[in-house]
Amino acid sequence: MSRKSELLRKKAIEVLKQKGDTDIRNQFHSSFEELVEELSVYQVELEMQNAELLRSQQKIEQTGKKYEDLFNNAPVGYIVLDEDFRIREVNRTLCEKLGFTHAGLIGQPFSRYIHPESQDEFYIHCSSLFKEETPTSCAISLKTSTAKLVQMIISADITVENKKKSALLTMVDISTQKKTEGKLADAENKFKSFIDQSHDAILIVNDRCEIQEWNLAQEKMTGYKRDEAVGQKVWEMQWKLIPPDLRKKLRIQDIRYMFENYFETGSADWIGTSIEARILTKEGKILNIEQITFPINTQNADMIGSIIRDVSEKKQAEEALQKSEELLRVTNENLTDVVWRLNNEGVINYISPSVEKITGFKPSEIVGKSLFDFIPEKEKVLVENLMMEKISTKTNEVVELEMFKKDGDVIPLEISSSAIFDRKGLLLGFSGVSRDISARKEAEKALKDSEAKFRSFMDNFAGAAFIKDADQRLVYCNDFYASLIGKKPADIINKIHNEDDLPDNIRKQYEEENRKIAETGETFKTESVFPGPDGDSHWLTMKFPVKSDGETHLVGSLSFDITEQKQLEKALRQSEEYFKTVFNQAAIGLVLATKTGDFIKVNSRLEEITGYSESELLGMNFREITHPEDLIMEEQFLQKVLEGEADVNSYEKRYFHKSGNTVWVKLHSNVLRNENGDIRNVVAAVEDITEQKESRLKLQEKERQINFLATTAIELAKFEEEKEIWRYTAEKTREIVNNQGIVIVSEFRHEENIWAIKAITGLGNRLDKILELIGKNIFELKGKRNFEPNEYLLRNNLIEISSKYSDYTEYGISGEVLSKAFKLLRIERMYEVILTNEKKVSGFVTLIRLKDNGPFQKDLVEAFISQVSVFLRRKLAVNELEKYKGHLEELVKDRTRELEEKNDELERFNQLFIGREFRIKELKEKLELLEKEIKQFKGDENHAG
Repeated sequence: MSRKSELLRKKAIEVLKQKGDTDIRNQFHSSFEELVEELSVYQVELEMQNAELLRSQQKIEQTGKKYEDLFNNAPVGYIVLDEDFRIREVNRTLCEKLGFTHAGLIGQPFSRYIHPESQDEFYIHCSSLFKEETPTSCAISLKTSTAKLVQMIISADITVENKKKSALLTMVDISTQKKTEGKLADAENKFKSFIDQSHDAILIVNDRCEIQEWNLAQEKMTGYKRDEAVGQKVWEMQWKLIPPDLRKKLRIQDIRYMFENYFETGSADWIGTSIEARILTKEGKILNIEQITFPINTQNADMIGSIIRDVSEKKQAEEALQKSEELLRVTNENLTDVVWRLNNEGVINYISPSVEKITGFKPSEIVGKSLFDFIPEKEKVLVENLMMEKISTKTNEVVELEMFKKDGDVIPLEISSSAIFDRKGLLLGFSGVSRDISARKEAEKALKDSEAKFRSFMDNFAGAAFIKDADQRLVYCNDFYASLIGKKPADIINKIHNEDDLPDNIRKQYEEENRKIAETGETFKTESVFPGPDGDSHWLTMKFPVKSDGETHLVGSLSFDITEQKQLEKALRQSEEYFKTVFNQAAIGLVLATKTGDFIKVNSRLEEITGYSESELLGMNFREITHPEDLIMEEQFLQKVLEGEADVNSYEKRYFHKSGNTVWVKLHSNVLRNENGDIRNVVAAVEDITEQKESRLKLQEKERQINFLATTAIELAKFEEEKEIWRYTAEKTREIVNNQGIVIVSEFRHEENIWAIKAITGLGNRLDKILELIGKNIFELKGKRNFEPNEYLLRNNLIEISSKYSDYTEYGISGEVLSKAFKLLRIERMYEVILTNEKKVSGFVTLIRLKDNGPFQKDLVEAFISQVSVFLRRKLAVNELEKYKGHLEELVKDRTRELEEKNDELERFNQLFIGREFRIKELKEKLELLEKEIKQFKGDENHAG
């Protein structure tokens, strides 16, 4: 009998004694008493076993329910297959993933749900599993109820129950991962295709300074094949491409240093910039190239990429275009004819400078306006018809039209024009040449009727005109002249007129001039002032000899009323005064300088921009207030101006304010030339753009910060171990603070309130001295610290902490040692950022600012530390999930093992129960025999009595 059965029997006997069943001993003999007592004990024992069995069964049911919940709610799919690969059990997660019910899957062949392409691989792995009983794994595709494919990673193991083997399969959905891998492969193929098909030459250099990519365009341009370049050190190939004249100024070691220094420091001023250069091809040809070099950052390594374009033809075209434009400009400026161009809507988009000579309009006053704004109404229909005819016939005919001059008059023009079409035959506009034919028209009229022309001219002349002979007889006068003396021409022609109505001084002057003209043939030009009731009138009189048969017999006179001109001259003087006022009160700085850069005239706004007074500036040259870094650029512009390459320039530069501050300005300069084309002066408009420049720089800095955070987010995702994260955090934080000071990163164990230093950077050659001072490894420094929830903890804010060495003696270092360390490092200020994860502290970053350190970007430090906090929180969540998964698997195994033990125990109880049933039956039979014997015994006693 087992120990457990003995204890059960003793307990049953005690229960029986408590019931007080002693009547049997009093009624029967001891032999019968023993049998009855044994029977009662067995009966009580059986009742107790039944109660315990019932409790065990309830526990088993509860355990089974928990196991079932864990099994069904697991984040991964579970399925149990028998040796025929039929489904014995499946959890809810996999049912939902496949879209089938639990009942619909049980008993079905698992092959029904496996994609045909995965059938062989699955059966090979599972057959091996049942034979060798060794855990295995593979990737397969399953079909859902909607015929959609799901990619799964299967981990399989063998379980044995009642000598029957089953396969327990754990399934993890990797569909998303597969899609991502597919997209990555597509991206790589597209990138390789882009490299191979690019018309630009592409060069990629790895972090070992070896050429990794050399595309077909590179082969075509340089003559060197890909096999000759790939794997070579970049400086060796670059040296082959440098023309001989440049090799004298450069060494191959310089090129090598450029690349090695970049990969060592991660920065170079030639990265991200576009340059123009010359290269020597393998065939010995010199090419002009344009090259831009840029960084390529990958998870595995950093590389450099370059895109190179042959711009030799472009250079030649630019030079030819420049010569052509210069020739066209000179031609247009010296042409008497007017060259013009219209768009397809009749708007003038170009007209040559010669238009001003014949119309008075400057090109800027015409360009951008419609042609119809400059022609009389009567000509508009003719012009419209002419345009339609040229569009339909594409002919180039010469026509005559009239055009308005600036003063309102019209001028006759001879126009040769044609329509312009693109390659598709669509109208682009019209171009043509216009010629002033006023003189020709007059000559034609003179040829037709010289006298009529003369009379028409004189009659319509806006002034007084007459012709006299030597005797002061009027041979001719126009209506204007006759009206001045209150007569009609017919009344005074052929009569002597001594101009007695004129003031004496003017009359005598005219008579003397008439005499000299008749005698000598001289010409006189006289301005006279005639007083009148409405004010003085000014007249310009031209007197000249009129020859007949080659001899001077007559005197001609033309008098113009120039009162309006005089008024205009007065207005011009007033306008100049107004210009001076506007010049001085302009909202932008204005300056007039010599061609060598000496200031001649400046306005008050320029005084405000530079801080210098007008008298100070007029004694200066622009070089004296220009920032040295901008001086080279401006000297180059000035040289181009002196060489006649560019008359107009616009660029940004820096001035030194009188206070010493730097002022950013946008300068627009224009060259003023004399009639010979020589430079007379340079005029410039200066706009203060300091605020705009600062805003632009702030925006660029913000973009740099965003790029920095994006890069660090990608780099953080690569790290698997926390020590890598701590070291990376320290290095990047110091990079943010311009590689100044010292950065210490400490881990904090929240459960124990203990911190420990995990990374430090910035000590440099002072590390050995610090270690010698403190007498221990820095990474052995630990301490306790309590954090109370508050605003700066929750926001990952950068706060300033104490920079007194006496506040840090609690960390196990004496005040004397700390004092020496602080002096050695020259600590000025200390800052701290707390790494928090959902109000729990996971660490903190200490920034130590040393003397002579410059300022740093506080907001970027906080943003980066917040990013690290988020990454740590994600990392922690992933670790917890992995732990939970392992714990769940162990729990399932434990519950399964416990259930099997309970089943074994239940089986033993059942066997014991069956044995007790037989024993009770046997005792009942003995009891019946005893009762019969008792009855018989009593009968015998009665009989004997």
